[in-house]
Amino acid sequence: MQDAPPKSSLGQILIILASTIILLLGMRIAAPILNPLLFALVLSLLVSPLYSWLRRQRFPSWIALIVMLVGLAFGFGLLTYILTISVTDLAGRLSTYVGQLDTRIEQLTLWLNEQGIETVNPAQIVNGNNITRLLQLVLGAIGGLVSNFSLILMTTLFFVAEGPFMMRRLRRTANNPQVERLTDFGESVIQQFGLRAIVNAVTGAIVAVLLFILGVDSAFLWGILTFFLSYLPYIGTILAAIPAVLLALAEFGIGRAIAVGIIFTAANIFAENVLSPSLLSKGLNISPTVVFLSFAFWTWLLGGTGAFLAMPLTFFVILILDSFPESRWLAAVMMVNEEEGKDDKGNEEPEPTAD
Repeated sequence: MQDAPPKSSLGQILIILASTIILLLGMRIAAPILNPLLFALVLSLLVSPLYSWLRRQRFPSWIALIVMLVGLAFGFGLLTYILTISVTDLAGRLSTYVGQLDTRIEQLTLWLNEQGIETVNPAQIVNGNNITRLLQLVLGAIGGLVSNFSLILMTTLFFVAEGPFMMRRLRRTANNPQVERLTDFGESVIQQFGLRAIVNAVTGAIVAVLLFILGVDSAFLWGILTFFLSYLPYIGTILAAIPAVLLALAEFGIGRAIAVGIIFTAANIFAENVLSPSLLSKGLNISPTVVFLSFAFWTWLLGGTGAFLAMPLTFFVILILDSFPESRWLAAVMMVNEEEGKDDKGNEEPEPTAD
């Protein structure tokens, strides 16, 4: 049985709302400083299982940290190199792509008119200004992360090294069931992030290789974008596909654009229906409505980087809410329970019908 939300006075509710608004405004103002720190925090959650494995193999902490430093530096360096080349090339050709896209849209509009279809105007849906804003948002977010390479790397190492000690000190000094619940749920979230990273990496690799074979520019950039946005269930792969599809449409026409869309769809189906069920545990599923709202909210609050961090930050918020009896009911609302819609025997309950 779930805990019922305790009664609160109107004054307490107003104080909490005011404090939340002030905190969010402060985060929005401090976004340029917060973004690399939050990205480092999320990255530390992803690589912490590797550090824990090294420690379990009897490696001293300093050797484990050196291994992590070399591995992260190599990974970051390779990622930065790929992103820098791709972003620079894409930014230099942006005006060319926009002109090509406008030409393709005009040709498609004329063809539709020749077929007697005049009610559909593709230019109202896709135009050069829209693709410019979309690509600028993507390039700005990626460029911000690349420019903070050293800060993210060093902060990640500190988080990885100090994280286990900080949690142990917290458990010793705060002998509280809420702290135990917080740490237990946090460990399950970390495990979920690590396993999800494997699924996302496979999805991104499939997308990058197939787009490269098709000849789409910046194929590895779209693969990396797919890796990060695949943390957003339901909508992440769709969002990652939009710039790649538009670019293929501008470069090659509607046929290649459809092929790119099929690649993203097939990669997502393989990841979600083959890899994900065999690797990911159940029970940390977020409501689709919350997924969409969290993506919009974190993108508004932190800019383009917020789109990459939307799901990890939402999990963190749920973790905090679930740790306190007063807000546990709100965390339950944001999560999807696998047993919802089933009767006592585990069978699907029929949808309610109107009399």
